[in-house]
Parts: sequence; C-alpha cells; structure tokens
Amino acid sequence: MSRARRWSGGLLLLALSLLAGEGMLQLLAWRVPAVDRVLTPVWAVPARIPDPLLGERGNPRWFDHDARGFRNPSAAEHADVVTLGDSQTYGVSANRSETWPSVLGERSGQTVYDMAFPGWGPGEAYLLLDSALALHPTVVVIGLYFGNDFFDVFTLGARVPEIRAFLPPRLDDAATGLERAAPLAASVRFLGAAGDTARPPAPGEGLDPRRVLSEHSKLYAVARAIRSLLTGEEGRPALLARDLDRALTEATDAERQFFSVYRGAEWRTLLTAPYRNRVLDDRDPRIRAGFEATPGLLARMDRECRDRGTRFVVVLLPTKESVFAPRVGDLAAHPALDSLVRNEARLREELIAALDSAGVSHLDALDALRRSSRQPYFEDADGHPNAVGHEVIARVVGERLTREAARPIK
Repeated sequence: MSRARRWSGGLLLLALSLLAGEGMLQLLAWRVPAVDRVLTPVWAVPARIPDPLLGERGNPRWFDHDARGFRNPSAAEHADVVTLGDSQTYGVSANRSETWPSVLGERSGQTVYDMAFPGWGPGEAYLLLDSALALHPTVVVIGLYFGNDFFDVFTLGARVPEIRAFLPPRLDDAATGLERAAPLAASVRFLGAAGDTARPPAPGEGLDPRRVLSEHSKLYAVARAIRSLLTGEEGRPALLARDLDRALTEATDAERQFFSVYRGAEWRTLLTAPYRNRVLDDRDPRIRAGFEATPGLLARMDRECRDRGTRFVVVLLPTKESVFAPRVGDLAAHPALDSLVRNEARLREELIAALDSAGVSHLDALDALRRSSRQPYFEDADGHPNAVGHEVIARVVGERLTREAARPIK
C-alpha cells in the first residue's frame, strides 16, 4: 500500500471518528440538559434573565445553574436547608463546590439548596420565601451582606410595592428625590459585578471559523473546557487578577481611586473602601431607608417560617475591609477605610439589637473570618470570600444550626 493511500485512509478514519464523537456528544447534550449547559460556551448564554418581580434571576441554561436557575447540581424537590442571599452566598468567584452552602451540605450530610443570586438582597429573599418553604426545609438561612444589601432593599422597594411598605415613610421623599436626581447605582458600578463578568471573551464576529465551532461543536467545547481547566480562566479583568502585583501593574488611573494597597506579614490585598463605603454610609437617606426596612423584612420572614414549623437564621456577612481592619492598624492611611469600618460596626450593632428585640436568630461571621489561619479573601480587588472564607462561614453556620436543632421552635 502506498504512503499516500495510508495517509488518506488514516485521515478518513480520523474524520469518521471525529464525526462519530461529535454526533454522540450532540445527542447526549440534547438528551441531558446538564451536559448541554456544561458544553455551551459561557459567553453565548447570559447568566441572568429578566424577571418581572425580581428584576433579574438566574438563567436555567447557564452552565452552573439548575433547572430553576439557581446554583445547584439539580433542582431538588426537598431540602433540609435552604439558603438565601446575594453573591456572597451564591459564591461569585468560587467554584460551586467551594461555596459555603455547598460546604455546609457536605459537612453536615444534609441537603442544602442555594437560592441566592448576585445583586439580590433581603427584599428578593422575602419575595422568594414561599418558594423556599415549598421545599419543606428544616431551616431557612439568609446571608445578609453589609457591603450592599441595604441599598439593594431600597432599590427593590422603589419599584415593588410589597417591599416599599417596609421603607420608613419619613425618608421616602428625600431618598426617592435623591435617587431620581443622581442614581446611586451609576456611581457604584465599579466592581459591582466583580467575578460575575469574568468570563472568556467571545470569538470574532461574522464567519470566523472559531466562532462557528465554539457555538456549534461539542468536541470543540470539550477541548475548550480542558484548556480552561489546565490554563485557568481567561479574560479576567486586571483588578481581579488573583495576584496583587499584577493587579497593581495593570490597573488604570481611573481604577486606582477606588482602592488602596495592604501588604501585611501574612495577608495582603487591595481594599476598596472608597467604593464600598458609598453603599454603607447611612447619611445617605437611600441607605438609611434600606437599612431601617431590613429588620422588618427579616422579622416577617422569621414569623412566616415559624408558622410553617421552619427555623429561620440570619448570617451577618462582613465586608472584606472590616475583616482586614485589625491587621491594617492605621486605618487613616487608607482612604475611606476608617469611615467604612465605623459605619459597618455601628450598623451591625444597631441591626443586632433590632433582631434581638424581634427574637430573630442570628450569627455574625466577622470574628471567625478575622481569626482565620489563612487569608479568607483574594489578593486582588474582589470583595467575595475565597474558598478559605467560604469554609469559615460554613463552619460557623453549621455550628449554629447544630445548636438550633436542639431548641424547640416557639
């Protein structure tokens, strides 16, 4: 047999093998939605879809979501624990298996169903409570993040009457007028979706062969997934580089006004106090209105859970800046850090007093995160916990739930 014929035969066999493999993967993706989600390029499917009540919710077609659009392996019909919250509970910047709800489930042996989503707050959690209770959980846990949840309550209340009823009337006119004149969201968009937008860029437009393969070939999708696994996530913004020195090198002048650098003996990171303090400074009536509405929302959720024989626990999740504060020492050396830490400490004390008065069970993750033997946040400007931080939160939540289980529901 001539060399040319051997080459031709080999190429034909290779082509037939590739076609057979492509056909099998296409059939598998068609029959199994979870496989289709994994093999669909992340840039081709939006993680969020519009929702008439919540504004936005998770897209069930997103590779990491279940059929309801939440970040779980599957859409469970029953759960021992349901978690609600924002990106800190959803686990932006962490793998799904690393998030504190996932770690909590693994350690406790219970089914934990996560119904959190980036950009949501206590208001969205309140609106989702009936859906959470439909899973007949023993306990509902809400992660309340001091970094932006109070502003989120105000913005949701501005368009949803059911949430607006919790906003204090005396602040309504001032807060609404200020938001209409100068929307706060426009000034805090910097890093607002940190991690949520860190995805590989789409290939070129038009008839670019790479784009065609990326959109339609499942074999190409497998190769892309393997490459991503071996080389790490592509297209990550400079300030989310996971390396402090690289983030500093690539940061723009406009970005530098929003962060300061902390380098300690053990921990180091970029602190974003100038940005974060904008949505925690309750001298702004919008923040104050959202803050004052929050205890009422949580107390109502607690009562509804008790009426259904379900426990309700609030987990207070601090900002990265407050976790780092004792190590920083000279807060004045970092713009807005002293103000942020003071505002957060004062609001934490006020909120805890309100929860105690209403009899709402709660726990604070701040001290445990501060005492962590390993750094619980990334070195870059990301304010979300890393895998270590999620482990810490899962541990303190698990300890509280164990104690709660021994006490009767009143």
